[in-house]
Amino acid sequence: MYLASEAGLDKSYIGSIERGEVNPSVKLITRIAEALGVDILELFRQSR
Repeated sequence: MYLASEAGLDKSYIGSIERGEVNPSVKLITRIAEALGVDILELFRQSR
């Protein structure tokens, strides 16, 4: 899984985040945003 690799996280942990099973720290959310190439606020923006 590309995102897991780029963020330096295990792919099962990314899956747990996606399923809402874990609450990642701000530090990990920052790493995920950086791996995606987006601002951290973009991860919390609601689509309309």
